[in-house]
Formats: sequence, C-alpha cells, structure tokens
Amino acid sequence: MKNSISKIMSAKTVTFSAALLAIAAPAFAVGCSSAPSGTGSGTVTGTAVAYNRSTHALTAGSLTRVDGQYGAACTGHPNLSLWEINFDGTSTGLDPTVDSADGAACILTVFELDTLTAQYLTGSAIALAGTYAIAPSLFTPLGGGEGFYANAIVTPADFTTAFIVNVETSDDPTPVTPVTITAGMVRVATATQSGIAPPAYTQTNDLGVVEDPTFVVQSVSGGSTLTSAGQTGENYIITQAPFTPSFTADDNAFNTLPPTAFPATTPTFNAVDLIQTGETLPQTTTIIIQHVDDATGDRTYETFQYIFAR
Repeated sequence: MKNSISKIMSAKTVTFSAALLAIAAPAFAVGCSSAPSGTGSGTVTGTAVAYNRSTHALTAGSLTRVDGQYGAACTGHPNLSLWEINFDGTSTGLDPTVDSADGAACILTVFELDTLTAQYLTGSAIALAGTYAIAPSLFTPLGGGEGFYANAIVTPADFTTAFIVNVETSDDPTPVTPVTITAGMVRVATATQSGIAPPAYTQTNDLGVVEDPTFVVQSVSGGSTLTSAGQTGENYIITQAPFTPSFTADDNAFNTLPPTAFPATTPTFNAVDLIQTGETLPQTTTIIIQHVDDATGDRTYETFQYIFAR
C-alpha cells in the first residue's frame, strides 16, 4: 500500500563569487550568506559558504580560495578549463560563469582549497551536485604535510538562478560524511481501555535514510511492512509530533488528526510515508493503529515508533 503523508513542500548566464564563513564550532553549527543580486548585464551573482565542522579551529587555517574545473557540458568553457573563487568575494579573474540552459549537465568540480599559507590538493575531485558526495575528499598541502577532509554541494544544482557552493571541512572525515541510517530502532507499544485485545502486528523494514553533514535528509528508501499477528485494526494515523504512547496520548492523537482506514491486507508504509527529504534529524515518526470493539465501543491501540537518528 502506498499511503503518502508527503508535506506540502529564459536561459541566462549565471556568475557567482564567494565569501567565507568559517565556523570553529560543533558539527551542527549553521552558516548563512547574503542573498545574491543581479549585475544588470544579464547575469546574477551569488555566494559560497565554508563551514568548519571540526570541534576546534581547522588545523589548516581559514580558507581563502577554492579552485575547480568545468565539465565537458559547460557552454563556453573547454573541458577541464579552470575556475577560481576567492572566499572574500574579490574577483580572481577566473570567476566561474554557467549558462542556465546547461542545467545540471554542467558539472563543476573542486580539486583545490587554499589558505593564506598553503595550497591543498585532492586526488578525488568533488563533483558539485545538489547532494553531498558519499565520501569526503582528503586535501593535503602541496609539498606534503597534514591535510583535512572536505565535502561540498551546489544549490541550485541546475543553475537556474545564482548559486551557492557550500564547502564543509573537518580534520576528521566523520562530520563531513553523509550517513545512511536504518530504522533499526522501532518501539512497539499497546494501550487498552479495558480488557479488549489491542491490535497486534509484527513489523519488518528495509528503511534507509541518507543525511548530509548538517543532518538534513538527502534521500530515503525502502519501507516498513506490518503483518497481522492477531487482532486487526480498523484505522490509523501517522504523526511526527513529540509523542509518548499511552491510552490517553493515543486517544488524543486520534481526536486531533483525521484517521485513515487500515487495510485488511498486509500494508507496507513506504519511506516517504515516514520521513521526507529536507527534514532535519533526529526525527521520530509514530504510526498509531486503532481497534474499536463492536460490542462495547471500547478503543484499543498499537503504536510503532520509528527513530531516525545518527
């Protein structure tokens, strides 16, 4: 069964520059940038932001510039030709321009990050896209020495407007590595108003959630199947509100949210029924199943709580 609770969520040349916001703060620190503005020449400008995901100042020091290459599908630029951005917003003379008509086919890659004192290169160039690379790249200084890890995204990835490059850096690869989370932790509880048997289902799942270094969900997959193991339910609701199962809490939830008829056959709740891309982890989603006794009208409940967390 597919029951969706999805939340209501002219070609031009685009240019962008960069301004550095280096945050020596925990991995959940958030940076911000000013809104892009037009140049009046048929192009628009944007910004790039760098986040230090280490719990201390990055050993390499503050970044000053990012260097990269154009892909073969970037109009007006030979394949592998160079672009550069100064994080302070000043021009490098090689500030990148992307034709919006190319869309996501134009791939920009990052192969170098510089500080005031050193150039840091990687053998695994980061291909900028709308999601972070599965693994961060190690950047080491020209001539040898201690390096750091980096990951990056570009938004919007189709270059329809001025775009922003987010560069994530850390001395440790973990804070800049997207994580696949499985809903291995599923809490099950029952509540009854009297001696009436509550719904009884068993649960299996292959849920997978990929989060970026800022704990925002990038993609979801799989689903959760509920199989009857006794008493069946007639209605259910899904909530992401803070919730501790009890008869009163279950009953109140049913009085607050419109219920949906529970199918007689074995239902599968797809990942998108339980968690959405763009949501920030940790996140708990609760399915509440209700059974009403025909003779007495007494209500009973079974809850399944899916905990999505690193």
